[in-house]
Amino acid sequence: MTSEKVVHYRASRAWIEEKFRHDVTIEVDLGTGKVINVVDGTKGDSTSSIPRNKGSAAPAKVIDLPENVLVMPGFVNCHSHAFQRGLRGKGEEGKGDFWTWRQGMHRLVTELEEESFKKHCLRCFLDMRDAGVTSVGEFHYFHHGREKLQAAASSTSSKNSTWAYRYDDLILQAAKEAGIRIVLLSAYYARGGVQQPELNAGQKRFRTTVGKDGSDRGSVQSFLRDQVEGCAVQCEKTQSVGVVAHSIRALTVEDLRELVGYAKRTNRPFHMHMEEQRQEIEQCRAGNGGRTPLRCFLDASPPGDLSYCTLVHCTHSNGPDMAEYMGKRGGNVCVCPLTEGSLADGLPHEITQRPDRVVVGSDSNLRIDLLEEARWLEYGQRVRTEERGHFGVSDLVRVLTTNGARSLGLPVGKIARGHFADFALLDCSVPVLQNALATGEECLAACLFGCSGAEVVAGTVVGGELRARPNSTMPRILQPWILEGVSGGKNYTIGTTSGTSGGALTRDERCDCRWRVDMIEECEPVLEGPQGRGLGKDSSPAGAPQQSQQKTAENLQQILQHPAPDVVDLARALIDIDSVSGTEVPMANALSTWFQAHGYDLDLQSVEPETGKPGGGSRFNVLAWPKGTRVADLPIIFNTHIDVVPPYFPSDLKLDKDGREILTGRGACDTKSLIAAMLLSVQTPILKPHRQKIGFLFVVSEETTHQGMKKANALPLDSLKYLIVGEPTAGKVMRYQKGILKVKIDCEGVAAHSGYPHLGVSATELLLDVLEKVRKTDFPSSKLIGQTDCNIGFLDGGQAINALPERASASLMFRLVSKPEVVWVELEKILSDANQKAGQERVRLTKISENAPVDLTHVDKYLGKSGNWQFGTACFNTDIPYLQTSAKAFLYGHGDICDAHCPREFIGIEDLRNCVTAYAQLASQLLLFEEASAFPPASKLSPDAGGPASKRHRV
Repeated sequence: MTSEKVVHYRASRAWIEEKFRHDVTIEVDLGTGKVINVVDGTKGDSTSSIPRNKGSAAPAKVIDLPENVLVMPGFVNCHSHAFQRGLRGKGEEGKGDFWTWRQGMHRLVTELEEESFKKHCLRCFLDMRDAGVTSVGEFHYFHHGREKLQAAASSTSSKNSTWAYRYDDLILQAAKEAGIRIVLLSAYYARGGVQQPELNAGQKRFRTTVGKDGSDRGSVQSFLRDQVEGCAVQCEKTQSVGVVAHSIRALTVEDLRELVGYAKRTNRPFHMHMEEQRQEIEQCRAGNGGRTPLRCFLDASPPGDLSYCTLVHCTHSNGPDMAEYMGKRGGNVCVCPLTEGSLADGLPHEITQRPDRVVVGSDSNLRIDLLEEARWLEYGQRVRTEERGHFGVSDLVRVLTTNGARSLGLPVGKIARGHFADFALLDCSVPVLQNALATGEECLAACLFGCSGAEVVAGTVVGGELRARPNSTMPRILQPWILEGVSGGKNYTIGTTSGTSGGALTRDERCDCRWRVDMIEECEPVLEGPQGRGLGKDSSPAGAPQQSQQKTAENLQQILQHPAPDVVDLARALIDIDSVSGTEVPMANALSTWFQAHGYDLDLQSVEPETGKPGGGSRFNVLAWPKGTRVADLPIIFNTHIDVVPPYFPSDLKLDKDGREILTGRGACDTKSLIAAMLLSVQTPILKPHRQKIGFLFVVSEETTHQGMKKANALPLDSLKYLIVGEPTAGKVMRYQKGILKVKIDCEGVAAHSGYPHLGVSATELLLDVLEKVRKTDFPSSKLIGQTDCNIGFLDGGQAINALPERASASLMFRLVSKPEVVWVELEKILSDANQKAGQERVRLTKISENAPVDLTHVDKYLGKSGNWQFGTACFNTDIPYLQTSAKAFLYGHGDICDAHCPREFIGIEDLRNCVTAYAQLASQLLLFEEASAFPPASKLSPDAGGPASKRHRV
């Protein structure tokens, strides 16, 4: 590989593995257009560890991006009709619907000649690149020149006509000139309607019942052979061909069966318009025995996975069909909000069940802005449901990148080795983002929900080749350097607008970006000390615990893929992943890496966005089991949660006041360290022989809504025998878990001037009277579990300091030792008395959530006889009540819950190391019980299977 074919993009922030990584170099092979490597820690270091190109003594070529630029994977536009850009400004006045618009579109089709067609398409593709789009799925049915040329073509002996499929070539030419990656979704179009074989004048330029030579043909197979397999792409690196059925109107169900089957056999993407209009559904029912278009598709498609299929719109699709298509078979749906709004199609109802299968397209290209399409994907559902949070920021990024990549069957959507080097460069310094914080995540959210592509996209990279957006902050001088290579010894420095010497480029005054292109000689990596990038040797003060080096993403991968890492290193790696409730995706990704590297199969179960957190995205529960086994055959599963409470703070090693080593960080106690201990427990000599009998289930939202464990009820856990639940129980096995009851008390007063209180009723005084009675009430207590505890968590009310409050409220949480209804009845009595005293209903009680205390005394049967375990009561809530299973739960872990959820959160290093053995001993003891159906005599136990190793946990 020569240096002329390699470029290094150096970025302050790049979206990698669904988060921003700082200071990275992206190495690109211009020969293949793909990423060769992603290296951390080279930003701004002119003697960085960028490798010299193999086989060349030439210096490496580098483009150093400014700090205010976010490097995103290029956006994927999954549905476009480029020629329809010619309809802008037409037909917007007066009443009408899709069908009247369609008539206007057909009129345009009859008018377009080659020159005007290509002009519209080229301008469209350039607009896409200016909006951050680097890949487009061009849903192409405008195949032919004018029909009047057919007679002349058919009368000749030439094998090729001048009109048939001419426009396939034109659209590929336009894409090549624009430098955009294109999947030509070549559409099969054979009839005018479901029960209408004749095509109108416009549709005749779509029909695929003619051959390349203009002769008539009726075979789907000949179309696939000539126009899909035989399509003459004009750039192998950036152009490919997919399979399309235009719609159920344009072909028979038998034709559809052939097309979908061919796409699956040849590993090509398949796309089709689907149920955009109710009239289309009724026409299909009339012509296909009462079946809807989607039901016809499902019946015609091969059995099994449909992730290679994308159905466009699905605006009026019904729930059962969509559940089968998206939920069970993994099909994609392309929503085009701006076009669907323009045509008054309506809002899709069934797409939120699988956000990971949704993509977007610019469709009619009346406006080309993928950020706006993504924004209105979410806003449309908000309008429909009057609720927020259907597609969060992370969801929308996936919609624009990885989801789209799957839809088009392309290795794009990620900045990763082996993927095409397609990037969108977003400028965070533009005025429209002035009030957003400089952090990448907030800028990204502001871009998605507050900006247009024209405002923030500075340029795009396709296959490693850069194109500046006209009039953007991107210096145009960089473009020829990327496209043609820099002649030997040439350096470019683009400064500010203050001068033009030294190669400076005058630009728009609104931007202070500094773009620098250098050619640098390769140097050996510079080893830095602990104050630098963590590459040098540790120089911690004597007597202090050693400070671990800062974990880069590469370090994280090394730890996760290590066959047997140290438990402290693994715990720190997990703690350093920010996974506050609602943002657990990076943690799920890390666990996926661990399980794949350690011989497990896994299921990432999608969980809806965090309730009450608009802007969040879908998350994943992680279920893993040893390869060669089935989940249904596992007797034991280790379980805990992967979310933590806010605020996040990273790991550290410290000494406590007694000189003991402790591990701090959010999740150090609850429960990242316990996850590490669970993962490594199966590698101990005690459990290693039984590894095939043990699985793992890690869930989201335990700290908040328990959505993760509730969703886990859909997993195949019916035959599970034992669930070992990790929580910081101070080394005790819990015999009981207190229940919870969360309520809200609302009081309604009568506003009045505070100088004349007799004219009104104070809602605050009503509330205080009620709360005082609550505090004085003797709620149930238990010798076994303890007493009922009440916490008044929130107080709210009043409208002015000089006015009697019109409203007041309080939110209460009870830790229960009885059934929730016992406390609820007491509360109802208190409120009834208050309303009777007020003379009308002014106080209302609302139940937020509840679960009864959990009886875990079965632990006595399994563990009590050994004498090696301590027991206690958990005064906190867990996920256990939310898993509907007959399995016996064992709530256990090291660390103290009193040291969690606070700025000092920690676990002792010795306690953590002992936890690995304790989990192994607990699981071993349960397996022995399972095998013997009774606790075996002590002489038959393994010497190490008696209980936790630390004396502090022995009876």
